[in-house]
Amino acid sequence: MSIISGTPAGRLLDSQLTRLLPIWNRRKTDPRIAAWGWTGFGVTLTDHPTIVYFFGSNVTPPPDLLNPVLDPVTGTSPILESPVKFQSISSLRCTAVRGAMAHPGVEIHGCAEDGAVSQAGTLGAFLTASDNSRPRWALSANHVIAFNGDFPDLKVTVPAQTGLVAGPPVAPAIQPQAANPVDAAIVPCSPVPVNPHIPNLPIATVEPSTSTAAGTPLAKLGFGMPGVAKGALSYFAARLEINFGDGQFPFSQVEFQDQWIVSDGASPFAKAGDSGALVIAQTATPAPFGLLIAVQPGDRTGQQPGFSIVTPFRNVLSELSRSSGVTLQLDPETVGQI
Repeated sequence: MSIISGTPAGRLLDSQLTRLLPIWNRRKTDPRIAAWGWTGFGVTLTDHPTIVYFFGSNVTPPPDLLNPVLDPVTGTSPILESPVKFQSISSLRCTAVRGAMAHPGVEIHGCAEDGAVSQAGTLGAFLTASDNSRPRWALSANHVIAFNGDFPDLKVTVPAQTGLVAGPPVAPAIQPQAANPVDAAIVPCSPVPVNPHIPNLPIATVEPSTSTAAGTPLAKLGFGMPGVAKGALSYFAARLEINFGDGQFPFSQVEFQDQWIVSDGASPFAKAGDSGALVIAQTATPAPFGLLIAVQPGDRTGQQPGFSIVTPFRNVLSELSRSSGVTLQLDPETVGQI
């Protein structure tokens, strides 16, 4: 079930998905689609939603190109029963960079002993077992601290607190030929004191946010930029391609499903190094909203806004619980303000 099921946007997407997926799955074989650099599709988060096509080009494709593409076998054209919006979102990249007491928002670093791979990103939060039977786990992105399990000698460190990490990372595998739900990983922590609060970003509950409305105010604290950054929820992407092409991850183009797209506020919401940051919904009851995994910086002219890709926190917990064999939750001590 989609994170937006039951909302107007979710009902529209569900009604059109059987028409959209066959077109999406032909994006690399149909030269007309490939020419426009189709990066994903989703839906606006409004009371009267429309389907959105995300493109790598600032030029709007011809209206008959994707609404819809002619079936190459039958020659038929099953028209979508919805208006379509086009949004330029290109150059999406994972935001890791090379690279006292730990708290969410500090640097976390993954590096193979032979130096073959090395990334720095953000320690997003601390997780615990729902029955509090195990020590804490530190949360970040797979592409920051796990490298999809391809390096057995991988060492994860948190520079702010030597000796915090007590074992190898656990991560749901990212598949190159599938629509992946998450880019997330955890590492077990030693039983040492940590500060589980997010500085200057209080939350009121460990339960994942249920907000799905466009414009929902969001905030995060990440290693990539100083201080709390703010943005707003813009879209829900049913499918989206992200570029991991820095030469360190096992493959370059990765397809994801069911992702939030967050637009910049008055200043950028995320920069390189922010992968793995926990995003908070700043609603009446501030709550964990998702895990930041990629960013498209805005242009210098201000004509093209910046966007960040955020995985729903409910999905992050579900997939990590399945991979670890432990039912996980946000550390209850995260609630409140330091």
